[in-house]
Amino acid sequence: MEYQEKIENLKNKCLEELMGYLEEKFPSSYDVRFGKLLLFMGDIRSAVRVVYNHTKVSDLFDSTKFDLFVQSFFVV
Repeated sequence: MEYQEKIENLKNKCLEELMGYLEEKFPSSYDVRFGKLLLFMGDIRSAVRVVYNHTKVSDLFDSTKFDLFVQSFFVV
């Protein structure tokens, strides 16, 4: 199986799981909630990227000063 196909399958599986979860928890409004989450995902990704890029160049946030456990969660 090609790499792109694997990624697409994983993405579809995640979306199906999310839809199932929302349908179980919010039977009357799961479709609206699912749509809103899809729309917000791009905004969330952009916001995380902006914060990451800002803190990466800032002297206020020096990730090398954190212990190794905390550093392991940062994308470097």
